[in-house]
Amino acid sequence: MSETDIKILIIEPADQAQQQLIKILESDEHLRVLGIVESAAEALRFISRTKPDLITVDISLPGADGLSFTREIMETNPIPIVVIGSAETDEATHAFDMLKAGALATVEKPVAGLDSGDDTSRRLIETIKTMAEIKLVRRIRHRQGKGVPSSFRNSGQTEEDSSNSPLELVAIGASTGGPGVIQQILRGLPKDFPSPILIAQHIAPGFTDALVHWLSSTTGFDVRICNDNDKLEPSVAYLCPEGFQTGISNNLRVKLAEDDCMNGVRPSVSYLFASMSEIAGKRFAAILLTGMGRDGAEELKILRDCGSTVTIVQDAETSLVHGMPGEAIKLGAAQHVVSPQKIVEILLDLACAKRRQSGD
Repeated sequence: MSETDIKILIIEPADQAQQQLIKILESDEHLRVLGIVESAAEALRFISRTKPDLITVDISLPGADGLSFTREIMETNPIPIVVIGSAETDEATHAFDMLKAGALATVEKPVAGLDSGDDTSRRLIETIKTMAEIKLVRRIRHRQGKGVPSSFRNSGQTEEDSSNSPLELVAIGASTGGPGVIQQILRGLPKDFPSPILIAQHIAPGFTDALVHWLSSTTGFDVRICNDNDKLEPSVAYLCPEGFQTGISNNLRVKLAEDDCMNGVRPSVSYLFASMSEIAGKRFAAILLTGMGRDGAEELKILRDCGSTVTIVQDAETSLVHGMPGEAIKLGAAQHVVSPQKIVEILLDLACAKRRQSGD
């Protein structure tokens, strides 16, 4: 798509917010507001006549309108959707349901009266221009499978993963499309999973707390934001905090740094994986999920070459965007290229080794 051809449909019930969005979006010469509607029902009628390149959806539409709308669009007539709203917990957790249904990103709603050049407005414009380029395919809704029981089951280890060394850390990197896949993985793991999980997820500023709340409430897993010098505990999933690069030390303690962005982001998957590669001899699993760009791909290859890390990449069929995983595959970084369900099975196999060693 040409940069001069991004036509946007705005779904926003409030007049003042409508005008603010028009002002911001049309301040960029490459964006054009094609239409403005107040409800999901109006949007469906609009789309039946004219197809926009991208849709912005207000997070606070009445009831489940935004979620139902996202599902219907992604199942019938896929169009990139960006969710706009407050990072306050009640609203923001609803945004993650919409992301799981196929929306591409969530961004903070600009405050009325702010100049179109402020940080929030710039992030909105950049997000829309980036997400409009993503080519979507129709999503078929699948029934959610049940999680596994707390007793681990062996799904058939590969020869490459047959080491009896305990799995000391699972590290996950994700970007666009990541929250829903991370939710699926955590729901599939038992709550007494014997290794800590550390997650670097690219997310809009202000939404990390809401992501923790959403993952905790929808999976039953213990999910926290990690702090500097935290000792990573088994059966806990930690999210890297926004605004910091997150690494780990030899004794599995968190190291936060205000280092520069890597691959344009902070926290960066590359930074996390690089810190793991500096620790010799420990048994890790490193997982690269759906996302744009190449964050984490080169460092995943380094981890694979180190020999003690199991490297796993999400397959193209289940990835919303196969940029990061695809780059890792090109580099030969992946021992396994699999679906989220298969990722769960591999992690269960690896966890069995830890149980066997501990005599459980």
